[in-house]
Amino acid sequence: MDKKDAVIYTYLPTSFKFGNEGFPFLVNANFITDAGRQQLHKDSEWNKLIFSKIPSEYLNWMKELSSTFSNYYEVLPKKSYGNNNALEETFASEMVKAINDIAFIPRANNTKSKVLASSAVMDKMGISEAISKNLLTTHINRTYNKNFSEKDFINPVWKGFKLLEDYGVFIFDKQKLKALFEDKNTFDNIDPCLDVKLIDFLFEYYLQNRSEQEELITVLQDTSFLLYEEGNLSSPHDLFFPSQYKEHNEFAEDAVFLHDAVNEHLEKNKQEFNWISQLGVEELSDITFIQNVICKSDYITEDNSIEVTRFLFESNLKHNIFDEIEDYYLSRLKFLTKHGTLEYASDLYLGSKYKPETDIEPCFGEDIFVSEDYCEDEDNISEWNLFLSKLGINNTLELRYIRLDETEDIKLLKDVKEKFGKEYNVGSWGTHFYYSFKYLYVFYAPFVLKNECSNDLLTIIWSNIFSKPFECNEDKVYGTAGFWQESRSFADLKEVNFIEWALDNYQLFPTTDGRCLPSNQVLCNTDDIKSIADKYLPVINLTNSIHESWNEVLHLRNILQIEDYLTILTEISNDEDSVEQNKERISKIYQRLVDLDCLTSSTKTQQIKEWSKSNKILSKDGIFKSPKDLSHVTLDGFSSDNHVYIGSPSNREKVISLLSLMGVRVITERNIKPSFKDQKEARELKDILKSIISPLTIVALGDKIGETSYKEKKQDLLSLLNNTHFYHCEEIRLTYGNNNDTIEKNTYGKKNEFYYTGSLRPASIEPLLTPLCKYLNIKGKERELFIMLIENYEGIRQNLEDKGYNTSLLEEDKQQDSGNIQVSLGGYNPSISDQERNTRTGFKGEILVYEKLVAMGYSPVCPTISTEEDYEQKISLNGKNYFCKSNYEKYDISFITKNGIKVYLEVKATTRDKSSQENMPISYRELSMIEECDMDDSCSYMIVRVFGIDKEKQDYYILSGHLLKD
Repeated sequence: MDKKDAVIYTYLPTSFKFGNEGFPFLVNANFITDAGRQQLHKDSEWNKLIFSKIPSEYLNWMKELSSTFSNYYEVLPKKSYGNNNALEETFASEMVKAINDIAFIPRANNTKSKVLASSAVMDKMGISEAISKNLLTTHINRTYNKNFSEKDFINPVWKGFKLLEDYGVFIFDKQKLKALFEDKNTFDNIDPCLDVKLIDFLFEYYLQNRSEQEELITVLQDTSFLLYEEGNLSSPHDLFFPSQYKEHNEFAEDAVFLHDAVNEHLEKNKQEFNWISQLGVEELSDITFIQNVICKSDYITEDNSIEVTRFLFESNLKHNIFDEIEDYYLSRLKFLTKHGTLEYASDLYLGSKYKPETDIEPCFGEDIFVSEDYCEDEDNISEWNLFLSKLGINNTLELRYIRLDETEDIKLLKDVKEKFGKEYNVGSWGTHFYYSFKYLYVFYAPFVLKNECSNDLLTIIWSNIFSKPFECNEDKVYGTAGFWQESRSFADLKEVNFIEWALDNYQLFPTTDGRCLPSNQVLCNTDDIKSIADKYLPVINLTNSIHESWNEVLHLRNILQIEDYLTILTEISNDEDSVEQNKERISKIYQRLVDLDCLTSSTKTQQIKEWSKSNKILSKDGIFKSPKDLSHVTLDGFSSDNHVYIGSPSNREKVISLLSLMGVRVITERNIKPSFKDQKEARELKDILKSIISPLTIVALGDKIGETSYKEKKQDLLSLLNNTHFYHCEEIRLTYGNNNDTIEKNTYGKKNEFYYTGSLRPASIEPLLTPLCKYLNIKGKERELFIMLIENYEGIRQNLEDKGYNTSLLEEDKQQDSGNIQVSLGGYNPSISDQERNTRTGFKGEILVYEKLVAMGYSPVCPTISTEEDYEQKISLNGKNYFCKSNYEKYDISFITKNGIKVYLEVKATTRDKSSQENMPISYRELSMIEECDMDDSCSYMIVRVFGIDKEKQDYYILSGHLLKD
């Protein structure tokens, strides 16, 4: 009946369908319905009783009809329609009983005789006609633990076999072929005639069932149904057509030939012969022998590996096996290691003998290096290198496919395997074939997934990989589904690529501090991070820079935080052997902490204070001490052992504030106490400065000069000078409370007082320039002040105009009659030409020493040598022009030696030759430089005496300055 009419009747049709689709027959009974007679009461005991009778009544009726109607199965009800209500539950329970008790299926040999569903066998393929029902039932009973006889066979049906199978009928179909032919007892001593009969049957079945041809081929390719020469059955893939090949290849003795009688039958039937070839039987040759015999997982052994691989090598020279054989087969090959074990190519590496692109054997002791016995002739090393590399043995360290037979206890791989196992294929008869896992192919770094790698090896591996552009290939999992080879990519299973996951969640990386850590704990190896962190923090330990393409997948730390800098300082304090090497690092860290707002953020400020309580920092004498035991004096020259080391940070004042925050005592000018010997108030310097008040005003104003501003600034300067007491002293000494740490100074200034030592001669005025500029609030104008002190009005005006000052307001009548400092000096009054001559002699001496150092390969720095835009005198020497200006540093030239020592040079030049020179004055400035450098092993101070400046050849003498100590 039509499914749309499959409703329950209670004399008249209702709207009630049993289950979702109704019975395939009409049911009419006195059911209890609702008031509208459209629905049945599902919990009614009367209705349940009626439904409990339907299974037995119907199957008993089928018992009578099935002999007459061969399509009886088309109107059989389902075994169950669900368990959604009491009526469905009642029917399902009684249906099971009825199927087990009522024999309603007609036997094949006698349709009048009926058999229970659980006792019936359906040969859906009809193979019993080829091998006999006796052999088939014997196999089924033995293999599936049944108890069938020949009389239990029923006629095969197509449309209803799934329903009958659900009832309990045993269905023999093509999916059970493999088990049949693997049952050695069934085909023990099978003769060629029976095998030919089997082949004919299967071929005929193949031709008649076009919809199943592809599936049948897949099944038969791995089914042992072909008789081979020794009288047993084998699968097509394991067989070859008979030939003379074995006589020419001693290794081919394991190749199996199809039985001659079977082969003769096939040669008479070319269509059947071609079909057997399609299933996998091939002519035996070097290529097919390698592919179908050698590439089997159990062919190569520890005993035959050397000879077989040499055979592969020779065959490749003749045939190029890599063009003829797919990688799938070659990847199954195993090779002997130097220690005598067999491993897959992807797990091996070429040892030093084979001259790999990257030789790792010297630094790796694991058994991963391929045996050296393969290559007998040293002249063939390069050929063997290429051959073994093509077979998949690692020759260099780069990303490649790694075969994993197990998930290696890695979460992602476990998840992939689990998802793979839930996939299935549906056969032509609706059978579900679930995937069975075999192995994984992941694109990753070699060795690290299967071996314990040392830090040194990991450094080599990841240095090679990360230096090249990132590439990501598809990862796959392989297995079988029934008789099919199946694979799925990780993307198919909705999983990320393995390498991207592993870099974040699995891999450990070698670090510069000797550890192996996950990526989120490892710092990137940028030049900046290495210069700071180096061996004190976990920086990834690579020999190369990381290619920028890895930035998206390799999530290393690339920013140092306050905690990192403090950790480095702690580690440095424990590394007393590297104090000198770490000085620049310490200075840089102080600057970085300032840049991280450690002086303004209350949280960070507290963090610095807490750290300082239990840690040490470097003092100037190279010893690590608690910050509270150290001090810093903002004035140069003090040398106590307890002074903190600062170095040369770019923001010195803020670094000093940071050290103060740590607990370092910071001593400023306010803490300095001066002492003066034989101080006497002197008016000479005050009068000289007042005499040049006009040019001083112009220099102080710079480009902001105007009549009003000129008058105001001039008055301010006059007021400052008038209110200042100038004192001449025999000695000025400064201290901050530590009597063991005092310094001698040339000048000292405070409000309304200015102290100085020495005479006011031009040769001695230089030490006064910087302090006077600071006192007069014209910092950086030492050169201008020097000219004012030694030149007359015209000389001052010309110099100011050369410097770009507006001299329109310069007052001449305010100058003393003598014009400059020379008058106050008494006996010393050199002419302008003498002054210029002395200056030029000094410039020439510095130029000559500078050029000699350059010729010696150094990179000297000479502040005197300037540019055409900023100079005082132009010097022509040895065919070159030099633009020179006054230098107010404590030295003339500096340079770095090859040993890292910074050398300061003071050049003393003269036009005289060495034989006529009687003395060479040494200034206090030069003596103080000797003292400073003698206390610092990283620098040295020397005086270079140059004789005969204006001669063709000069004499140079180097005098090394040292302090004589007790």
